[in-house]
Amino acid sequence: MIGKTKRYNDGDRVCAVIRPQVPLTVRIYANKVYYCNVEGDDKAKEQVYFERELKLYVK
Repeated sequence: MIGKTKRYNDGDRVCAVIRPQVPLTVRIYANKVYYCNVEGDDKAKEQVYFERELKLYVK
């Protein structure tokens, strides 16, 4: 990842471009993908997204 930094940091509140109503929290960035948890749903599976599939969550 030379010359490129990640857009979102661990703990940032984001959402998927295709599901903007569901807030996600970035858990970790590894191997060019973001591992996110659904906010308020502890039983939901962890979701994995590329940077281009995410945007900042705005309520």
